[in-house]
Amino acid sequence: MKYDRSLESVNIRSDELSAFAVRRGNGNPVFSLFSVCDLPEGLSDVEPGLTSCSLSDGPHDVTLHVSGNVRTAVRDGAFTVQSVKKTKKIPDRITPAYDRAFFALSVINAFIVTSAANAKSVRLILSYENGEETASCGGNLDYALLSGTVSLLLSRAAPLINLAFERGSVCRDELAALKFPYGTVRDGQKDLMIETMRVIRTGKKLLACAPTGIGKTVSVLYPALKSIGAGLSDKIFYLTSKGTTGKAASDLITLISNKAPHLRCVTLESKERLCPERGVSDGCFYCPLNADLPSGDAFLPVEYRLASATGEILSRSESIGRSALLETAEKYRVCPHELSLKVSEYCDVIICDYNYVFDGEVKLRRYFGEKGNPASEKYVFLVDEAHNLPARIRDTYSSVLRPVDFEEIFDLIKSGAIEDPAIEDALGELFAAFAEVLESCADSSSIRETANGEALTGYSSLSETPRGLYSSLVKIKKAFFPFTRKECEHRDAFRRAYKTVSKFIFCTDSANEKFRFLAERENEDLSCSVLCLDPSDVISSALKPAHAVVMFSATLSPKEYFTEVTGFRDEEYLELDSPFDPSNLSVMICDSVSTRLTDRKKTAPDVAELIAAAFSGLAGKYLVYFPSFDYMNVVLNEFLKIAPKVPVVVQKTEMTGAERSKFISLFSSDKYSELIGFSVLGGMFSEGIDLTGDSLIGVIVVGAGLTGISSSLNMISGYYDEKYEKGYEFSYLYPAVNRLQQAVGRVIRSEDDRGIALLIDSRLGDPSVARLFPTYWHPIKLVSDPDSLIRCIKDFTDNK
Repeated sequence: MKYDRSLESVNIRSDELSAFAVRRGNGNPVFSLFSVCDLPEGLSDVEPGLTSCSLSDGPHDVTLHVSGNVRTAVRDGAFTVQSVKKTKKIPDRITPAYDRAFFALSVINAFIVTSAANAKSVRLILSYENGEETASCGGNLDYALLSGTVSLLLSRAAPLINLAFERGSVCRDELAALKFPYGTVRDGQKDLMIETMRVIRTGKKLLACAPTGIGKTVSVLYPALKSIGAGLSDKIFYLTSKGTTGKAASDLITLISNKAPHLRCVTLESKERLCPERGVSDGCFYCPLNADLPSGDAFLPVEYRLASATGEILSRSESIGRSALLETAEKYRVCPHELSLKVSEYCDVIICDYNYVFDGEVKLRRYFGEKGNPASEKYVFLVDEAHNLPARIRDTYSSVLRPVDFEEIFDLIKSGAIEDPAIEDALGELFAAFAEVLESCADSSSIRETANGEALTGYSSLSETPRGLYSSLVKIKKAFFPFTRKECEHRDAFRRAYKTVSKFIFCTDSANEKFRFLAERENEDLSCSVLCLDPSDVISSALKPAHAVVMFSATLSPKEYFTEVTGFRDEEYLELDSPFDPSNLSVMICDSVSTRLTDRKKTAPDVAELIAAAFSGLAGKYLVYFPSFDYMNVVLNEFLKIAPKVPVVVQKTEMTGAERSKFISLFSSDKYSELIGFSVLGGMFSEGIDLTGDSLIGVIVVGAGLTGISSSLNMISGYYDEKYEKGYEFSYLYPAVNRLQQAVGRVIRSEDDRGIALLIDSRLGDPSVARLFPTYWHPIKLVSDPDSLIRCIKDFTDNK
């Protein structure tokens, strides 16, 4: 359902309108007109085109264009219209009552044909096809009955039709007249807004590096909304990696809606998070929320309830989130996830996770079908915190598979708990394929010292997954599927294995020359991986449905790295200066302490003393970031020995949402005037949080931000070494610098903030590393011990 500005009408498809059919008892007199019939010869597929109607229900007089597809024939001036439904099973009794929504769809299409031909009646035939046979029933309907049925459906659809009209007409005018929502435009905001509008106008892509404080969300979202008002775009997808950034966009929409009251926005969440029926066996197919429900002498189809819920929630909410979806879904007994998707069709802004665009398994197919953009609308993608995207894509399109993943099911077969020849055969092929892969690691075998002592290790790297392994996995997936549906004691085991196999097959099917297959062995233990080394092709492919794209973040440098890994090599790039006074931030590096893995135990006391010295030089609230939980706990113990009275809060390896919120709230509350938070770099507290003023006076980063050496990163390094002779930079160094920038970015969040950042690692004094740091960090001060650190902090506090 979409408003067409050129025709000044709402276009609605017949299948959309049929969703408003209400199922009634078998006593409907129209149904008695139908009987089983044979198909006449000469039926042909036609596009009946549009028929115009008007709708006066509601606040607007709306012109409608209804469209559909049917098969028709004309004999002696009489019309025959056939509607066909593909089905796996032909119903035993063919009547309109079998599927009333299908009957309503057929009536609408027949109405379109008779309206176009000015006919007084039509013979309507309903057919079910399963590929091998067709069963049909038919009856004669006059134009008055067809017209009355369509009028009834239109009256039921009126709330959504009016919403579509308002979105396409009234809201567009509001957005065209929209003023900037804040009093002043910050330095850098104007440049970002101009570039955002330019790429939308020209249908291009932009990579924007905009430091903290510019106000990135409003700088991209405001011009994107203005572009809808100007007719340059139709819908905005605001893509995030974390819920906090999505909330900032949602809050902005709420603010803007004061001037554009017909603007609508929805935040999409995963089905698992929204589903109130998680315990339902056999998944969504048998969920009671997808069933028709009795209502007096009628049955309300799920499509009708969903449409009614959509109309209600859109009429009372501008920015629609979790609570509104759950409340409305419960009232109408519909799936809240399906409700959110339906609501999104009538929204100008959709806020969602990266996965809904970039993950081929869960992407929004109603917008991004296999052929791109099914609706042929002009979509704008705004990708927030875009520095996270390459790593997310690599993770999404990489998968690990081990023989141990199937041991539980193998034991069930071996013990006789499950008897199934198909599974036995498939498991036999799979373990034979694993044996071949294990043998392929022999050429690189060596005895190495591991965590479990000496072991025979080896690896094998291939350009693609071995065919034998792949074909056995396809067979396993087919054999396991029935057991993921059955009510049986071992269903969860099959579901876990099925999910693992499906992910591995998906990644293999997605692979190209920028992927690798890696097998690693340790004695008889085997690990098989599909690795996405270069995410640029996946990103480029996922962006095809978009008319324009703006990726933005505070840390999209160095340029050569991010333009390469995002596939934006030939696209627009914008780098803005920080809007804040650089003298408000003092960045210090202590390069006299090694935090390498082999030195950590020895230097832990030195690190603890530096933390205590920073706190002594400038008391307040700090976040300290470590390369691992183990190292964090070692330093924490040393710190408590020398500063036992300093309040500390410590990140745990696993934290609930409530625990994360409590951790952050301690910094913004008045409970503590002094506090040190111990956390892990790259984790939940090193980006995406805003602690202004006295809530955070400084950050301390222990380590160079480098991740541990791994086979997958070494393969990425080899790939970029071969391509650009910059393997170490692309796989280890550039991502490390990005993590450091994100952590330091927590300090200055507003014009009035002042604070310090201390980076502790001997490798950070290297000029080749320092040149990668932002210009507004300079001049960076080098300190060598606690005393020089305190002097440096005193110089900073004295020069306010």
